[in-house]
Amino acid sequence: MRHRTTRSGAASPNQLSLFENEVAQLRSVEVARHTRGRSESKTCQGDKWIKSLLAVLSRAEAALVNERVALHLAHSLVVDALAAGLAGNEDTVEDTIACANKFFRYMRDHGIAHVDEIDPRLVERFIQRAVSRGGVHWDAAPATVRDRRWKVKELFSALTRLGLWDGPVLFGDPVPSRCGDRNRPLTERELQQVRANSYHWLLPVRRPLVVALSEAGGDAGEIAAVELDDLDLAAGIVRFRGESPRMSRIPDEALAALCRPLADGAAQGRRIAVTDPLDANKAKRSVTQELCDVMRDAGLSRVPKVSGRSIRLYHALAVFGQDGIGAAVRFLGNQSVDLTMRALGLTVEDL
Repeated sequence: MRHRTTRSGAASPNQLSLFENEVAQLRSVEVARHTRGRSESKTCQGDKWIKSLLAVLSRAEAALVNERVALHLAHSLVVDALAAGLAGNEDTVEDTIACANKFFRYMRDHGIAHVDEIDPRLVERFIQRAVSRGGVHWDAAPATVRDRRWKVKELFSALTRLGLWDGPVLFGDPVPSRCGDRNRPLTERELQQVRANSYHWLLPVRRPLVVALSEAGGDAGEIAAVELDDLDLAAGIVRFRGESPRMSRIPDEALAALCRPLADGAAQGRRIAVTDPLDANKAKRSVTQELCDVMRDAGLSRVPKVSGRSIRLYHALAVFGQDGIGAAVRFLGNQSVDLTMRALGLTVEDL
């Protein structure tokens, strides 16, 4: 079923009032910032932002004169609107724009020429499309699908606010979280497969750093934040930052693998697993992708309930067996015993 947007030859009063409300909200934000003592340059920057948004809205109003809005025009308006802050948030705007570019290209490749021709089934296919790595196509992971779904929702939100879409917001079917499946800890054999595909000297130098810190109990965000000063290689200890700061012991084999690339100068900046220019969100995604690649190369990407998180769960389970549930909670940096028990697949009888 296709949803046709209604056009009456000009922007409706409701659409115009919507534009005015958007601009008024932006102006109030800038006034609030100014009254809180923000610098004059920041206020000028906000004025430029408002002018940029006004220009986009004016172009959208002009587009409404036409009976049908061409896809390429909608593409241009949406990208400019996202850049001007009409939808999404500042931290993710670049990624959302990149997704918008891919979305409109995908629609054009499938014969869509006007906005009112966009088919919900085609939107769903875009969201669920396979991922290509090295010429090999893989099914998109649930996390990837959820991320695309959120960005497409922001895209349609921008279209709606511009008055270019009056149908339902299309962003695919809900994707069940993998939390329902619960990642399980690796087995001893699976851990050796991971190590064999991570600690060999011919492999990319970043991989042993990421896997070794995962064996020490760090999640993707914590691994991305580790700096050289956080390591005490002589004692085999790493300090994790973030919401659950803690010191953690690095397993012997992981420590040996960690030392080799560091001795060769693999860390080019303060952070050892990612490059310094990456912001926190992109750095975390970079580490997550590296762990996904590790599991794929180890032949474990298709194993149910196994992911990069399973590496740290293996060691958390070992810590539980040796020192009890409290130590496992601290190892994972969790905030509750219940979360840790569920992550490790434990019951009250196991305590």
